[in-house]
Amino acid sequence: MQKNSVTVLLALLAMLACPAALADGLISQGHVNGPHTLLTLTKEQISSLAHGKDKITLTDSQRKSLARLKNAATVKELEVLPVTTETCTCELFNVAVRTSKGSIEVANDLFGRDFTKEHNDFLLARRQREEQERAEQAKPDYILKSVEERFRKLSDRVGRQLKPVEQERR
Repeated sequence: MQKNSVTVLLALLAMLACPAALADGLISQGHVNGPHTLLTLTKEQISSLAHGKDKITLTDSQRKSLARLKNAATVKELEVLPVTTETCTCELFNVAVRTSKGSIEVANDLFGRDFTKEHNDFLLARRQREEQERAEQAKPDYILKSVEERFRKLSDRVGRQLKPVEQERR
Protein backbone atom coordinates (compact mmCIF):
# COMPACT_ATOMS: atom_id res chain seq x y z
CA MET A 1 0.00 0.00 0.00
CA GLN A 2 2.80 2.39 0.84
CA LYS A 3 4.44 1.82 -2.57
CA ASN A 4 1.21 2.86 -4.36
CA SER A 5 0.91 5.99 -2.22
CA VAL A 6 4.43 7.03 -3.13
CA THR A 7 3.71 6.45 -6.84
CA VAL A 8 0.56 8.56 -6.73
CA LEU A 9 2.34 11.31 -4.82
CA LEU A 10 5.19 11.37 -7.36
CA ALA A 11 2.73 11.55 -10.25
CA LEU A 12 0.92 14.50 -8.64
CA LEU A 13 4.17 16.31 -7.98
CA ALA A 14 5.26 15.76 -11.59
CA MET A 15 2.00 17.30 -12.85
CA LEU A 16 2.36 20.28 -10.54
CA ALA A 17 5.92 20.81 -11.73
CA CYS A 18 4.80 20.66 -15.37
CA PRO A 19 1.43 22.40 -15.91
CA ALA A 20 1.53 21.56 -19.62
CA ALA A 21 1.01 17.92 -18.63
CA LEU A 22 -2.48 18.85 -17.45
CA ALA A 23 -3.38 20.63 -20.69
CA ASP A 24 -5.30 18.77 -23.35
CA GLY A 25 -7.21 19.91 -26.38
CA LEU A 26 -7.19 23.17 -28.29
CA ILE A 27 -7.46 25.70 -25.46
CA SER A 28 -5.57 25.91 -22.20
CA GLN A 29 -5.91 28.74 -19.67
CA GLY A 30 -7.67 31.02 -22.15
CA HIS A 31 -5.16 30.63 -24.98
CA VAL A 32 -4.38 28.25 -27.83
CA ASN A 33 -2.56 25.27 -26.41
CA GLY A 34 0.71 25.22 -28.37
CA PRO A 35 2.30 27.43 -31.01
CA HIS A 36 -0.02 30.16 -32.22
CA THR A 37 -0.09 33.47 -34.08
CA LEU A 38 -1.91 36.50 -32.70
CA LEU A 39 -4.04 38.43 -35.22
CA THR A 40 -5.95 41.67 -34.77
CA LEU A 41 -9.48 41.60 -36.12
CA THR A 42 -10.87 44.27 -38.44
CA LYS A 43 -14.12 46.11 -37.62
CA GLU A 44 -15.93 44.04 -40.26
CA GLN A 45 -14.66 40.78 -38.76
CA ILE A 46 -15.65 41.87 -35.24
CA SER A 47 -19.12 42.79 -36.50
CA SER A 48 -19.47 39.49 -38.36
CA LEU A 49 -18.56 37.48 -35.27
CA ALA A 50 -20.89 39.60 -33.12
CA HIS A 51 -23.77 38.69 -35.46
CA GLY A 52 -23.33 34.95 -34.98
CA LYS A 53 -20.93 34.08 -37.78
CA ASP A 54 -18.20 31.62 -36.85
CA LYS A 55 -15.93 32.14 -39.86
CA ILE A 56 -13.95 35.14 -41.01
CA THR A 57 -12.28 35.89 -44.32
CA LEU A 58 -8.63 36.79 -43.85
CA THR A 59 -7.36 40.17 -45.04
CA ASP A 60 -4.20 40.44 -47.11
CA SER A 61 -2.20 41.71 -44.13
CA GLN A 62 -3.46 38.83 -41.97
CA ARG A 63 -2.52 36.34 -44.68
CA LYS A 64 0.97 37.88 -44.79
CA SER A 65 1.28 37.38 -41.04
CA LEU A 66 0.45 33.70 -41.52
CA ALA A 67 2.50 33.20 -44.71
CA ARG A 68 5.28 31.32 -42.87
CA LEU A 69 2.89 28.52 -41.90
CA LYS A 70 2.32 25.42 -44.03
CA ASN A 71 -0.17 25.64 -46.91
CA ALA A 72 -0.79 29.31 -46.05
CA ALA A 73 -1.44 30.27 -49.67
CA THR A 74 -4.51 28.00 -49.82
CA VAL A 75 -6.22 29.32 -46.68
CA LYS A 76 -8.72 32.14 -47.25
CA GLU A 77 -10.82 31.93 -44.10
CA LEU A 78 -10.67 30.79 -40.49
CA GLU A 79 -13.17 29.25 -38.12
CA VAL A 80 -13.21 31.30 -34.92
CA LEU A 81 -14.11 29.49 -31.70
CA PRO A 82 -14.98 31.10 -28.37
CA VAL A 83 -12.30 30.84 -25.69
CA THR A 84 -14.70 28.71 -23.62
CA THR A 85 -14.76 25.91 -26.20
CA GLU A 86 -13.70 22.50 -24.91
CA THR A 87 -12.68 20.26 -27.79
CA CYS A 88 -9.91 18.08 -29.06
CA THR A 89 -7.99 18.93 -32.22
CA CYS A 90 -8.45 15.68 -34.14
CA GLU A 91 -10.88 17.06 -36.73
CA LEU A 92 -10.05 20.77 -36.59
CA PHE A 93 -8.32 22.76 -39.30
CA ASN A 94 -7.87 26.46 -40.05
CA VAL A 95 -9.07 27.36 -36.58
CA ALA A 96 -8.54 30.30 -34.26
CA VAL A 97 -9.64 31.13 -30.73
CA ARG A 98 -11.13 34.51 -29.89
CA THR A 99 -9.13 35.68 -26.91
CA SER A 100 -10.59 39.19 -26.77
CA LYS A 101 -13.12 41.33 -28.63
CA GLY A 102 -10.53 42.48 -31.15
CA SER A 103 -8.04 39.61 -31.40
CA ILE A 104 -7.73 35.92 -32.16
CA GLU A 105 -5.01 33.32 -31.76
CA VAL A 106 -4.51 31.06 -34.78
CA ALA A 107 -3.42 27.52 -33.94
CA ASN A 108 -0.27 27.16 -36.07
CA ASP A 109 -0.31 23.36 -36.14
CA LEU A 110 -3.89 23.29 -37.44
CA PHE A 111 -3.49 26.07 -40.00
CA GLY A 112 -3.48 24.73 -43.56
CA ARG A 113 -4.02 21.20 -42.28
CA ASP A 114 -4.55 18.86 -45.21
CA PHE A 115 -6.64 15.82 -44.32
CA THR A 116 -6.15 14.44 -47.83
CA LYS A 117 -2.40 14.19 -47.26
CA GLU A 118 -2.89 12.70 -43.79
CA HIS A 119 -5.31 10.15 -45.23
CA ASN A 120 -2.90 9.35 -48.09
CA ASP A 121 -0.06 8.85 -45.60
CA PHE A 122 -2.29 6.47 -43.64
CA LEU A 123 -3.18 4.54 -46.81
CA LEU A 124 0.46 4.34 -47.87
CA ALA A 125 1.50 2.93 -44.48
CA ARG A 126 -1.35 0.43 -44.62
CA ARG A 127 -0.40 -0.65 -48.15
CA GLN A 128 3.24 -1.12 -47.10
CA ARG A 129 2.15 -3.20 -44.09
CA GLU A 130 -0.05 -5.39 -46.32
CA GLU A 131 2.82 -5.92 -48.79
CA GLN A 132 5.10 -6.96 -45.93
CA GLU A 133 2.46 -9.44 -44.73
CA ARG A 134 2.05 -10.91 -48.24
CA ALA A 135 5.83 -11.23 -48.60
CA GLU A 136 5.97 -12.99 -45.23
CA GLN A 137 3.13 -15.33 -46.23
CA ALA A 138 4.96 -16.27 -49.45
CA LYS A 139 7.98 -17.60 -47.56
CA PRO A 140 8.28 -21.43 -47.48
CA ASP A 141 8.50 -21.54 -43.65
CA TYR A 142 5.22 -19.64 -43.33
CA ILE A 143 3.49 -21.86 -45.89
CA LEU A 144 4.73 -25.03 -44.17
CA LYS A 145 3.61 -23.77 -40.75
CA SER A 146 0.21 -22.82 -42.18
CA VAL A 147 -0.27 -26.23 -43.81
CA GLU A 148 0.78 -28.03 -40.60
CA GLU A 149 -1.68 -25.94 -38.58
CA ARG A 150 -4.53 -26.68 -41.00
CA PHE A 151 -3.67 -30.39 -40.98
CA ARG A 152 -3.62 -30.41 -37.16
CA LYS A 153 -7.06 -28.73 -36.99
CA LEU A 154 -8.47 -31.13 -39.57
CA SER A 155 -6.99 -34.14 -37.73
CA ASP A 156 -8.51 -32.92 -34.45
CA ARG A 157 -11.92 -32.50 -36.08
CA VAL A 158 -11.78 -35.93 -37.76
CA GLY A 159 -10.57 -37.47 -34.50
CA ARG A 160 -13.52 -36.00 -32.60
CA GLN A 161 -15.92 -37.35 -35.21
CA LEU A 162 -14.41 -40.85 -35.15
CA LYS A 163 -14.46 -41.28 -31.36
CA PRO A 164 -18.30 -41.69 -31.11
CA VAL A 165 -18.25 -44.22 -33.98
CA GLU A 166 -15.52 -46.29 -32.25
CA GLN A 167 -17.48 -46.23 -28.98
CA GLU A 168 -20.63 -47.52 -30.73
CA ARG A 169 -18.73 -50.49 -32.18
CA ARG A 170 -17.71 -51.68 -28.72
